[in-house]
Order: sequence, then structure tokens, then C-alpha cells
Amino acid sequence: MRSVIEKLTKTQNQESILTGTEAGGVLVFVVQSALRNDLMDAVFKTLGDAAKDQMTGTRPALLIAGFNGLSREHLLSIAQQDHDAHQQPTALATGVSHFLAAGHRGHVAGVAFLSRGALRPATDNAFDIGGRAYYFPNRESRFWHNDFDGLFAEQNLPQTRT
Repeated sequence: MRSVIEKLTKTQNQESILTGTEAGGVLVFVVQSALRNDLMDAVFKTLGDAAKDQMTGTRPALLIAGFNGLSREHLLSIAQQDHDAHQQPTALATGVSHFLAAGHRGHVAGVAFLSRGALRPATDNAFDIGGRAYYFPNRESRFWHNDFDGLFAEQNLPQTRT
């Protein structure tokens, strides 16, 4: 349904309400600010500053940004939308695509976004934040290596003896 609303209203990732009318029609109400949503601008400005100021440019870089308050289910939903050919890419996927396409960021081998949940013990010396990672590899990077593909694969931690 979201793709139909986005096509009709020429909006993307906006809050919307659908309700039936007494006449049998449908009323679509889409909330969109008159001001630009600058969350994505701020995210990619921060990542751009990190790529420029914190990395040497002579070795591969992996940038990781965390979204506090974003549930693992919501981040998974964003990833699922991006991987569904019948839906528009999210603002996150579009932003990463533009970010990685910049010629002066050839050292960035990937960008990952993390959701954050509650901190809980996983083993004696490790904690689980209850989050999820959404990873965008940059296989076009001059530093790309196939070993980077498995960086965010789900793995079980070994059990410790008590």
C-alpha cells in the first residue's frame, strides 16, 4: 500500500493515514513538513566528516553509525523495503548510494547502521545491545576485499565456563 501512496502523492517515507469514506471512496492524508527532513543530511554530513577527518585515505575504512531508539525490527523493515524490487529504496539506501559514489571516498569499504536496544549480558565479558546491523558494502572501493562481506553476519558467541 505504501508504494501506491508514494506514487500518488509523490512523497517517500512520509507518515500517512488511509480511511474509507461514506461514499465508498478512500481519503489519503500524508503528513510532510514544509521544511526539509534533515536527519539524513545530518547523518551523511557526520559520516562525510569522519571519512575526511578521521581516516587516512590510505587504508580501508568502515564507517558505522548508530541509531539510538530505532528497534531491530524497524531497521530490518528498512532493509526489507530496500531489497524489495516492488518498492522504492528508502532514504537511507539512496543516501548511502550517493555517499559512496563520491570519488574522494574510495577508501570507504562500507557503511553500517546499527539499531540499539537494551544492554544485556551475553557472556561473562561481552554484552548484547539487542540491535541489528544494516551493512552497505562498497565493492567499488580500491581497498575492497571479499573478506569484508562477512563482517556483519550473525554469529553465536562461544559459551564460557562457570
